[in-house]
Order: sequence, then structure tokens, then C-alpha cells
Amino acid sequence: GPGTAGLAYAAFASAMTIGRLTGDAVLKRVAPVWVLAVGASVAAAGFLAMAALPSVAAALVGCALIGLGEANVVPALFSAAARGGRVDPSVAIAAVASPGYVGLLAGPALIGLAAQATSLPFALGGAGLLLLLITATARNATREETA
Repeated sequence: GPGTAGLAYAAFASAMTIGRLTGDAVLKRVAPVWVLAVGASVAAAGFLAMAALPSVAAALVGCALIGLGEANVVPALFSAAARGGRVDPSVAIAAVASPGYVGLLAGPALIGLAAQATSLPFALGGAGLLLLLITATARNATREETA
């Protein structure tokens, strides 16, 4: 219901806030590839938990995991893009930001569309599996290229 939805969003937003507030310190200590891979894996675990365990508790924990996991994915990609390589950093940052904004706007609608066509657990599980692609390709996304 609406109350649960509000709590789920609060869990997501609180976890993302904590992740963002601690993210710079983590990025200074750990390579962006690890922040990206672990963050995407944690977020995937959140989606997969909600898909596999349809309960209020799973929804709250899942949303918190999604917020915590996704909190530093974009900052890690921005950090990698800013380091440059063969591409001008401003172009690289734009290449990271553009799909991010599209995903932010289209992602919920696509999950809803997939849920209508199939089921909510299937749609949430699909989002989790897509996040695992980020984990699998994190090394390529954060690899420094030499000119």
C-alpha cells in the first residue's frame, strides 16, 4: 500500500544518502572498479531479494540495498571518465551522464511496463540481472587508456 511504498522510498533514500556521504572517502581508498562492481552487486542483490521474497521486509531491505549500492556507481564512473585517456574528459563525462539520466527517467517506466507484461518479480529480477552486467563489465568501464 501507499504507506509501505513511502517506507520503501525512505529506506532507499536514506541508504543512498549514507552511501553518497561516505562515497568520496571510499573512492579515495578503493579503486573505482571495485566501487562500481561492489555497488552494482549490492544493488542487484536488492532487486533480486525483492523479486524472490515478496514481503514488506524484503521490499524495505531490497530498497535500502539498491540505494546503498547505486549511491556511488555514477560518481565512480565520473571519476574514471575524468581521468581521461584517449577521449577528452568532458566528452567522457557527458557519455556517462547521458545514459544515466535516460535510465533515471525511463528505468521506472520500463520496470512498470515489464511488470505489466509479465509480473513484478520478473521485472525486478530483470533489473537485478542487468545490474550484474555492470558488475561484469566494471573493469572495462573504469580502465584507464593511454594516449
